[in-house]
Amino acid sequence: MMHKTCNCNQTTFPLSQIHTAKTAAELWGISYDTFKNQLKGTGKKETLEKIERCKEHGMIAKDGGIWLVSEQAMIKIFGSPKIDKNL
Repeated sequence: MMHKTCNCNQTTFPLSQIHTAKTAAELWGISYDTFKNQLKGTGKKETLEKIERCKEHGMIAKDGGIWLVSEQAMIKIFGSPKIDKNL
């Protein structure tokens, strides 16, 4: 049986640049509850559009009930992180 593959041009990221939504919210200094609601589709239109584009490009995904977010997505949506993760 042959499987069809998706040629979606999705970007790959080093594991060190992927965070749970909770960790990403902490690094960016935003409310986890607000961010979680935005991921579910509640919030300002401009932010939701950015989130949807990131989802379409594989920068944000939900796996087993946990939102996974790339640093690249967070930068596109919210700008630079507020906390240095290397500290």
